[in-house]
Amino acid sequence: MSDTIHVISLDALIETNNADSVGRVDELAPPGLYCRRPPRGIDTADLDPDQLPWVHEIYNAGEQRYGAVRCTVLKDALIAGQGSVVTRDGWLVRDSAVEFLAHGATPDGFSAADYGALRLPPPCRRISTPVVLLKRPWWRNYGHWLIDSAATLGLATRLRRPPSWTLVVGRQESPPMRQVVADTIACLAPGVPVLEHPDNEVWACDEVMYISPLHIPPLFKHPEGLASLRAQLLRAELGAVQPARRLFVSRGLHPARRLDNEAELIAHARQHGYEVVEPQHLDLAGQARLFHGAASVVGVKGAALANLLFCPAGTACLVLSPGDFPDPFFWDLASHAGVAYGELFGRLTGRDRPQSHNSFTIDPARFADMLPR
Repeated sequence: MSDTIHVISLDALIETNNADSVGRVDELAPPGLYCRRPPRGIDTADLDPDQLPWVHEIYNAGEQRYGAVRCTVLKDALIAGQGSVVTRDGWLVRDSAVEFLAHGATPDGFSAADYGALRLPPPCRRISTPVVLLKRPWWRNYGHWLIDSAATLGLATRLRRPPSWTLVVGRQESPPMRQVVADTIACLAPGVPVLEHPDNEVWACDEVMYISPLHIPPLFKHPEGLASLRAQLLRAELGAVQPARRLFVSRGLHPARRLDNEAELIAHARQHGYEVVEPQHLDLAGQARLFHGAASVVGVKGAALANLLFCPAGTACLVLSPGDFPDPFFWDLASHAGVAYGELFGRLTGRDRPQSHNSFTIDPARFADMLPR
């Protein structure tokens, strides 16, 4: 392998037809198009003014075209950082690190070299069994695990799998997240061995079965991947619950994105039949069941709202966001689930934390106007 590493897209890599690096390519899902449901309301009165043009543009992105999902066997490849893949001839697969590269950042585990190239330390471990890579950037987060990795595993069940294969995931430090990952794999791929890859190690693998990303920020999520995950995790629940619960999703004591007047908003929501829930204290099945029984959902933008995927069509949601955080991730997700999406931006009460992590407050009158009933 070359001392310096350059970047190539998965499509370009496949088109080079380099038999030394690229083996079999299987199509798991065809190209297509989906349409996003227009939001039922977006209140931007307290959004940072410099974000307004982008928000108006992004929430008009009603159509999403996407390419085929392919599983590409990469021979003698490296896995590094947060799931970055490097071919045997020194190409970093852009798709595996796009969350870093799209912002001009060096992917975790790499260092910068001359002329835009990258470097990696030598591998510390060799894996001889074929591996399916589930690790993706931001893999520690529940929402990213669900939408990026679990959905990928849902589609991977369609693969012509070798007799011996292994899943590669990140090494979760959080006991609840370790359990979520274990529960997901037990449901979707029972009995398949799992290897936990630390971000600071480089692994050399005889064969990496690399699946096209099913989520590319800020918007795209693959509809078949989400539908497959939803169907498999709600196998026993679909059609069994009448949606009736009104959920106010609290982040508890989490310091990021603290809603300073949460107690006031909860008091108003309770008058309309809402109950306060903290999904992070439930296992994966419990979270899926909770949201599958919801008629309406309100909460601060964060990982727990990835469970909107499990809501029945017709559920209404209201996402509460600090005024410096116009991320349309949950609008797109709500569209896939048939959820009517609303968002209310709040006034920042400080700017002492990174963007999207600052504390904020929500205007009670505007909250009352947008609360789903």
